[in-house]
Amino acid sequence: AQSSAGIGNIDGPVQIVGPGLPDVGGQTGNIYAGFPTASDTGGKFPTSNQIAISPDGNTIFVADGRTDTFGGILEFFQSIPGSWTEVGHAQVDATADGGLRALTAVYTYTSGVATGVTLYGTTTNASANRIVQITGGTLNGNTPSFTFSTVETAAANTAFRGVALAPTAPGATA
Repeated sequence: AQSSAGIGNIDGPVQIVGPGLPDVGGQTGNIYAGFPTASDTGGKFPTSNQIAISPDGNTIFVADGRTDTFGGILEFFQSIPGSWTEVGHAQVDATADGGLRALTAVYTYTSGVATGVTLYGTTTNASANRIVQITGGTLNGNTPSFTFSTVETAAANTAFRGVALAPTAPGATA
């Protein structure tokens, strides 16, 4: 069985806004413990454009638009609720198109438990960027071994601005 998940756009670091649903204006956001709060050694701050959260809520994948060796896909895991640790990150490649903007995830299940993840993201070029498939992420806190494969490249003077999956009937193929 499979399911997909993605979260809308965020601006800046991943934050929590009070307990429960943020249904009242003016609440303060707090950066999750363990998430970046300062620039990397290259002087760039993570640009968290979209995230995907595992079904059990213990793994967060972050699409990071930085094009230095710190950006691309970031994976965080919590073994203690509310305390996050970065377990890995990887750049799509060493070009100006090596960061990620959009992100969505497909989870595979065994006996009702998510056991695998395949991510899809869009890269950072303003023109002729790519949709990439990302494999090798983990859901148990182990170090990921990310691999990137180009699914599609946008034509010159055009760009992909997001990626989403459409539902299909069980057993159907796209």
